[in-house]
Amino acid sequence: MYIATCKQGDDWGQGKMQDFQNLSLSPAAGVINYGQGLFEGMKAQHAADGSIVLFRPQENARRSREGARRLGMTPVPEEMFLNAIMQTVRENSRWVPPMGKGALYVRPLLFGSGAILGSRTCPRIHFPGLRLTSRTVLQGRNNANLSQSLRRVPQSCSRRFGRGKGDW
Repeated sequence: MYIATCKQGDDWGQGKMQDFQNLSLSPAAGVINYGQGLFEGMKAQHAADGSIVLFRPQENARRSREGARRLGMTPVPEEMFLNAIMQTVRENSRWVPPMGKGALYVRPLLFGSGAILGSRTCPRIHFPGLRLTSRTVLQGRNNANLSQSLRRVPQSCSRRFGRGKGDW
């Protein structure tokens, strides 16, 4: 997993890849007490030429920056966000299923990890880029006819709660 941190008023520090691990948080962390956190989700999948592709990761980076600003957190620069995702996918490429067999779901998180009580900006922010699930995203092992059960979602349906942390 990729980890980077930022203290209030500072620029983001150099992130780095680390083995998957638990994160230690204060019981007064902004994300626990005030919900100061957001996530993005994207799928990494194999293309016909054998390469691994992501669908519009720049849009995930943009939404993450906008959400961070709304939540009073220092936004992760686009270049850093994209590099974190690419490093995470590269390190976990063995978990990307063959073309047509599913996808690797990647969920970058951004949350207030510093201790804070009261309405103000959290003093510390974490950015872990996590690899979460593989294969079962699009195809269950016990469901050979999953493609027949998938339906197109109407444009009138939203993937987020109105007026929530997502776009307004």
